Amino acid sequence: MPIEGVALIRVSTAGQADESKAGIPAQREAVRRICQTWSINVAKEHHFELTDVSGASVLMSQDYQRFLQAVARQEITAVVTKEFSRLMRPERLDDYLIIQYLWDHGITLYTPEGKLDLSKPLDRFMATIRAGMAGMERLEIRQRMMDAKETMRRQGRHPSSPGTLAHGIGYDKKTGWFYKDDEIQIVRLLFQWFLEGEHSYERLAARSGIPRSTIRNLLVNPVYAGVMTYRTKHDLSPAGQYPQKKGKRAYRRKVARVGDEVIRVPLPPHLQPVITMEQHELIVELVEKMRFPRARARSIAIPRFTYRGYLRCGSCRQGVYSWVAGRRKDGSGKDFYYCKSRSPRERAKREASDELWVCENRYMIRSKLEDAIDHALVDHLAEPGFLRRIIDAHMQQDEEAAVVQQARALSLQLDRLAGKRDRVIDLYEDGNIDRFEKQLRLSKIDDQVDEIERLLSTLRSPRFEPQQIQQVVSVFAEWPFLGMDGKRRLMERMLPEIYVDCYAVKGVTLRLGCNNVNPPPEVAGEPPEHYGETPEVRPERVRRCVPC
Repeated sequence: MPIEGVALIRVSTAGQADESKAGIPAQREAVRRICQTWSINVAKEHHFELTDVSGASVLMSQDYQRFLQAVARQEITAVVTKEFSRLMRPERLDDYLIIQYLWDHGITLYTPEGKLDLSKPLDRFMATIRAGMAGMERLEIRQRMMDAKETMRRQGRHPSSPGTLAHGIGYDKKTGWFYKDDEIQIVRLLFQWFLEGEHSYERLAARSGIPRSTIRNLLVNPVYAGVMTYRTKHDLSPAGQYPQKKGKRAYRRKVARVGDEVIRVPLPPHLQPVITMEQHELIVELVEKMRFPRARARSIAIPRFTYRGYLRCGSCRQGVYSWVAGRRKDGSGKDFYYCKSRSPRERAKREASDELWVCENRYMIRSKLEDAIDHALVDHLAEPGFLRRIIDAHMQQDEEAAVVQQARALSLQLDRLAGKRDRVIDLYEDGNIDRFEKQLRLSKIDDQVDEIERLLSTLRSPRFEPQQIQQVVSVFAEWPFLGMDGKRRLMERMLPEIYVDCYAVKGVTLRLGCNNVNPPPEVAGEPPEHYGETPEVRPERVRRCVPC
């Protein structure tokens, strides 16, 4: 009688999956021979091929999770793979739970070297040893690759992707370094313009077609003076790893090289440098002089925009940015607020899409607009009628039967999940399910409980008394006399959105009270009226308001 099994084929990178590499075809052939030797039947739906999944993060792959679910089927008793490292290359101790999982489900591992029956203590011990060896082998492979790449860099070769090279510079494994004719001509012109006195990155980007954010890095790169320089490296420590996504290979941050780690390799003589080393040093000095005043100004700048981050356009509802115009050394100049739709990036997007719409909101002088906002907050938010509507809406929410009924239904679901949790624990204690199955079921129950408690938190409003709400809002009577720090501390707690249009305050949202009536209009050009909102309402939910 044939053995029912599951086949696992895995490659760590997309490049290894290419037919020219023969990685996947070789594994398929090995699996076929094993199945023929041991009379193992692998159904089509139980044949798993994982591409671009690292052996150190298989548990984060959805395809690998489906493989484990297939292993848990009652009729499955075998797992077939070309080598143990295809199953896992553990870097963490919790990865060894895979062996425990296979053991719990009575799985026997089949590889070209033989079989490992995990129900036998010796085979289980050998499986653990082979897993540790696979993990150690992965670390050795990584270190060998890093050492080989470092050697190639010091020999004047480039081991990384051509996309990591500077503009106009290319590298081929056969021919070595070369210039890209079209791109290098633009680079030569760029350096010529800069040395002739054109130091505006914006104008240089417009003339060369190179992105403005790339201009500075291109100017200070010593490769154009004939020296390829490597100043950074990958951080191999645990802290240097970015979070992994769906089992893909982890990317590591880059850190600065220090001392002898910095590699400087002259380019081949047949590549004439774009600039001399003296010109490179002069350009670096000029760029640093241009950067230093702005960097110093940012480090010692005193915040001047009180409502920065809390304003939205009353015409098109987009964000409102701040801008300093003509700031001089003596501090003179003008500060402006302006609609996001008027920013250069947004204008470029509209021009690319042939969109002719322009927001009618104009640039607004900071001092004039902030005075208008101060008076609006005092006039509206401290007005007794507005406070009365906030309090009435708060009291009304307590009486809404739908909210109460929904809260009761969610509470009943919590009680049922608590009973279900107790039954799972009883099944485990009686020996009807294993530890892995218990943890799996309990984790699903806990996820459901967290979701229900999150929903309940949006229904449970703080029990504010009317006097308390009035005390909170009455602070706006002294709003014009507060300093910038005091105003921003209050706004950090209330998270307002203030809609402004041509120095007029069109609407204000405040996280005050517990209002659940009169949603604001959602049509552009119809900004919401003044209203209060409960702190628990999440941004993705419908905002509720009380009209002014």
